[in-house]
Amino acid sequence: MTQKLAIVISGAVSLGSYEAGVLYETIEAIAQHNEHPDTTEEQKIEIDVITGASAGAMIACMLTQKLLFEADALRNDPYNNDLYNAWVEDVDIEKFLQIKENDDPAKFLLSSQTVKEIGYKYLLDRYNSNSAKPIQTHPGTASYGISLGIAMSNLNGFDFEKKPTEYQAIDNSPKNLSNGSSFKYTQHKDCFTTEIKPGIEYDQKSIWEKIEEIGRSSGAFPFAFSVVDIERKPDEEEIYQDAIDFSQPKKFTYTDGSVFENEPFGIAKSLVNKIDTKPTDYENRFYLYIAPGLQESEGEEEENKENEFSASNANYLTTAKALVGAVYNQAKFQDWIRTQEVNQKIRKFDVEAIKLKEILEENQSLKEKLNDVSTELLNVLYNDNHNSSEKDYQRLKEQFETGYNDLKNRKDQSLADTWVKIVQVLEKAADLGDRDIMKIYAITSTKEELVGEELGSFLGFFDRELRHRDYETGRRNAVKSLQRIQDYNKLSRDSSRTDETRINQEYKKSIIENDENQSHREIYFTNFELENKSLLPSIDPEVDFVADVLNQEDKIRNISNDFAKVLSKLIYTLIVYAFRGKDITQPEDLVSKNLYSDNSSTQKNNNIFAFIIKLLPLEGLLKVFIILLEKVIDFLVFRVINKWLRGRKLEP
Repeated sequence: MTQKLAIVISGAVSLGSYEAGVLYETIEAIAQHNEHPDTTEEQKIEIDVITGASAGAMIACMLTQKLLFEADALRNDPYNNDLYNAWVEDVDIEKFLQIKENDDPAKFLLSSQTVKEIGYKYLLDRYNSNSAKPIQTHPGTASYGISLGIAMSNLNGFDFEKKPTEYQAIDNSPKNLSNGSSFKYTQHKDCFTTEIKPGIEYDQKSIWEKIEEIGRSSGAFPFAFSVVDIERKPDEEEIYQDAIDFSQPKKFTYTDGSVFENEPFGIAKSLVNKIDTKPTDYENRFYLYIAPGLQESEGEEEENKENEFSASNANYLTTAKALVGAVYNQAKFQDWIRTQEVNQKIRKFDVEAIKLKEILEENQSLKEKLNDVSTELLNVLYNDNHNSSEKDYQRLKEQFETGYNDLKNRKDQSLADTWVKIVQVLEKAADLGDRDIMKIYAITSTKEELVGEELGSFLGFFDRELRHRDYETGRRNAVKSLQRIQDYNKLSRDSSRTDETRINQEYKKSIIENDENQSHREIYFTNFELENKSLLPSIDPEVDFVADVLNQEDKIRNISNDFAKVLSKLIYTLIVYAFRGKDITQPEDLVSKNLYSDNSSTQKNNNIFAFIIKLLPLEGLLKVFIILLEKVIDFLVFRVINKWLRGRKLEP
């Protein structure tokens, strides 16, 4: 059986360039591995699930299409492929500042139309020609297709109704519950899932128009880009099944998908469960997690501890900042945390199961008593649902086949059957059911490695060189990680399971000791034959990036100037919008139109403040103020970037 790979891509903002670099090298390595003449069918790696949030959602949509229908777009020159062109060449602040026909600066800061055009370029241009383009499937794509999952943040939400008590008599009693027998709650965490199969049936513009819209909605960073209205159907997702007042197609409004689910492991696992139907499928299932940064506490660094929020420094601004930060950080890593918790429970469960086997072998006289007790307990735990109980029993026999056959052959079958029954009781009581270990391999980075992570990871948008550097960092981290996997497999090859477990522990320990920047979990990939065509020579020669940038004052000046334009534009828009009370359509209209026409809301308010300000030559003063403000911001940001770069200790 081939090795199955699910890829999970986190939110990243401009650091999508880092994720693009990781994916370029990883996808190419898988292609080389699968095409190598010495690779057997069992050793091949097939990508069958891809999920993403925010910037990761946009990448996930693009990656899915290219793997299935346009493989050459991923396998071109490292600096001329769709991942590089989209996330290094095209996502530039100069383009985002160009307000276009369908943009409204009163509602969002940057051009959402530009984002839409980029999406169309890489997902829909394929369908604009009269003649259909040939289908090119990547050698790392599963033969049955790819399941795509996108994390979404539904600002309207969908409602559910629950009973507040289990007691039916109370539920129906108006004396105890005057407002009825149930309560409603609204869920805002949403998602989009679909299965894309190979072949022309799924290589259609109508399908990818929908996917482009979904991906763009997940990448709609709040306030920077426009929210997106999308029509959803009640039978479209499993999470809608019990929703109330949702029996017909309905439009919802969506913003950045990472608000509620930055790392969509849960979506990936639900898609995997539909594919992996056999009890032992998990043995050949792996998850690749790609994120531009470690999972760090916001309070880990000493400088954060010194400026820690407290009652003594609380004010409107610091409280708002702390509140937003708390909500955002609470939403992060939820799936990752749950995955780790389940993995720990399953590992403990497996250990206890083996201990029980040893106890039974040493105390066979307990067999009949334990068998009777287990039978009674299973009847209670399953509510006498014998079909469900028998199904789980057969699954566990298959999962623990080695131990079961060992007991059966060395002792007797009844002892082996009793052991599986006891294991089933433990599993059911622990509510583990048919859950299995998620073997996750993460390719991440540190803050010090990334140059576009400042300004909430928006800095990369201000200069192509920053995005290129982060793309290269992603490539380099991916190559190093794949080589570590190869080294691990050389250690564990031809080992027994016991030795393999020991080697795995020692290998992971050595990684933690030698490289604390990487997060590794359950590395069980088969061997990648990178030697046949090394990827490393294609990476740019290592240079002192900071020194290179510091020697180019014009480059820093361009970054600071772009940032000054964005910030002054934001302030300008807020001023105009606050006093004019009209929709703003074009930036050139902002000062050419009379800010205080007779129809304005300010005029209607007819207060003294508005009357005094109206006497001043506001349009001229506002122009001068914005020009001066932009110069001041430019000067300050230039100094900050200079100081920041000189203080960075970036590895070349």
